[in-house]
Amino acid sequence: ARCMGFAYLGDKRSIRRIRFRGRIFKFQVLATNEWDHNRLRVSFVIKNIETDEAFLLCKGSESVMIDLVKQRGSNIEGIKTDLENFALQGLRSVVYAKKRLARHELNNFMQQYITAKNSVVDRDKKIGEVATAMELDMELLGAVAIEDKVRKNTPETIDMLKKSKIKIWMVSGDKQEAALNCGFSCNILKASSDILFINGFNEIDIGFLLRKNLEDVVAKEQDYFQRKRKGSAVNEGPRKMPPKQSLRSQATLSSYKYAVPQLSDSLALAIDGITLNFILESEELRRLFVVLAYKCSVVIASRVSPLQKAELVKIVKTQFGGSPVTLAIG
Repeated sequence: ARCMGFAYLGDKRSIRRIRFRGRIFKFQVLATNEWDHNRLRVSFVIKNIETDEAFLLCKGSESVMIDLVKQRGSNIEGIKTDLENFALQGLRSVVYAKKRLARHELNNFMQQYITAKNSVVDRDKKIGEVATAMELDMELLGAVAIEDKVRKNTPETIDMLKKSKIKIWMVSGDKQEAALNCGFSCNILKASSDILFINGFNEIDIGFLLRKNLEDVVAKEQDYFQRKRKGSAVNEGPRKMPPKQSLRSQATLSSYKYAVPQLSDSLALAIDGITLNFILESEELRRLFVVLAYKCSVVIASRVSPLQKAELVKIVKTQFGGSPVTLAIG
């Protein structure tokens, strides 16, 4: 901001002062709507002391912000293109928007905001609900990209962990493209990785993708063991692939919860937060996901909330069998 000519001069009697091009502007912050894992954004209601105009200023993840701004204007398509390019470069993006508040809108909001803030029960939830009702039909201002640099020796360290047969799950709030690019730069993914994409918008499509990918993986495992039998005295391997409908059986799925290292080392599973919501709400999809993830050495989950991250850790600790040890690094 300073490079663009803005200088923050600090607070004086709760009034924020900013200097721009020789002029000093004074603003009063009337309300602060903090960031939380459901809204994925933060907003402020401010008033210009000189003009008495009120504005809602908001910034947050592009995954939610784009749906909250006016879908008209000359710059929105260009910014969407920029956001896609940011993600392809592995950059994290933040979207900014504003909304001019009429006097009656400001008065209604402040009345609800103060009531929610004074509540002794579910205060944060009520403040979030009041903010969410106001954060609609905003004017898109722009977006910025932030580079997360990989620390020295990170790729080499991850490579050693993978050689030690430690499975790595990367659980991120970033877009899938950015998460995958980060995976490649950190050596979590390699050029030889076989990435299984599970992205869907309804239970039927997600179930189809999970079953199809699971069938393909098991077929490769069968082929591997058959070739192994021909070349050496191997007496046992996985049983034949059952009919598709039997994949609905928990007992049948449990019998497929094994991994062939020669194949699983190159398998990676990519999933997004929307898909994960359906999986967490369906016992059948959850069982399919667990078996498929068990067969992969890498899982990359993108656009997930903190609550979903906790659910994924719980799945590993309770449904992968044995006593798995998990270590979260962030």
